[in-house]
Amino acid sequence: MALEVRTARHEELEAAFAIRREVFCGEQQLFADCDQDEHDHSAVHLVAVCDGVVVGTVRLYERDAGVWVGGRLAVRSDNRGAAGFELVRHAVREAALRGAQVFLAVVQVRNERFFHRLGWVTVVTTEGVAGVPHVLMKAPDVRLRERGARAS
Repeated sequence: MALEVRTARHEELEAAFAIRREVFCGEQQLFADCDQDEHDHSAVHLVAVCDGVVVGTVRLYERDAGVWVGGRLAVRSDNRGAAGFELVRHAVREAALRGAQVFLAVVQVRNERFFHRLGWVTVVTTEGVAGVPHVLMKAPDVRLRERGARAS
């Protein structure tokens, strides 16, 4: 069972959006029928692919000069764990390679511990979505990760 994380190919975007609908509209009921918004058009979409099938996704976009935001991390229920970890790790690396000085994410409180294990820190509690509490989190120093990524 080989897992690959990469920038989504055009033909993989619909599968990525379908996973987001499955997770955010179906399982969690955060949105009625679509979670897409104004950031999707310009975002970099990453996908986790297992044995040729898209099983997870995350997006990242530049909010301000040097400030990147990750979000809409969604993984099919039978692939959670390693796929989520790898998507976050690759998103941080991708943001760094694109010039991020800071990488942020608004995360559901129930997933805060997962991000802490990856070295992220909680910045502040934010307004929730559909009554679900969220926190703003910051990735470890992305500039250091960029130098490490270029050295390998």
